[in-house]
Amino acid sequence: MLLLGLSEISEWTSRSQAIHTLTIGAMFGMILSITLRVSLGHTGRNIRVRKLMSMAFVALFFAFIIRVFSHHFIHNYLHAITLTAIFWL
Repeated sequence: MLLLGLSEISEWTSRSQAIHTLTIGAMFGMILSITLRVSLGHTGRNIRVRKLMSMAFVALFFAFIIRVFSHHFIHNYLHAITLTAIFWL
């Protein structure tokens, strides 16, 4: 929401970046968290995050950072999108 407000009053970030922050960072992060919790709970396993799921959250975070802020450090848009897709997968 901070980026959404900043997009209205400055040129440091755009509305598109703010929307991507909400969708990738917040919504998909929550979807991944709930999916993890439900799948572990319904199969009778202990509800604790193991290394593989931790790596998934880290990859999601990197996808978010690259997608939203890549224009500051990667000048080729295609490279930025490709790198984001790799971390998303």
